Amino acid sequence: MLALVPLSEYGESHIKGMDSSMLIISRRPGEAVTVGTDIRVTVLAINGKQVRLGVTAPRVVEVHRQEVYEEITGQRVAGATPTRKPTGLSN
Repeated sequence: MLALVPLSEYGESHIKGMDSSMLIISRRPGEAVTVGTDIRVTVLAINGKQVRLGVTAPRVVEVHRQEVYEEITGQRVAGATPTRKPTGLSN
């Protein structure tokens, strides 16, 4: 199943430089999504509300959780205090 929906339906704000829609793809454990020609995101497990993902990408591609990326780039919401300093960011 594929669906293109506004980010606002999922509580996401508009991200600078990105379209305001999100492609929604259903996957089961063991299934993957390919981004471009060399990035693969695989659903490893689903435990309740937690989804475990595996990302396969070239070493030159930085892969971070969203909150770590925001800390690295300084995109935290105005007034928010970083919860920790990112460390060990090498691939």
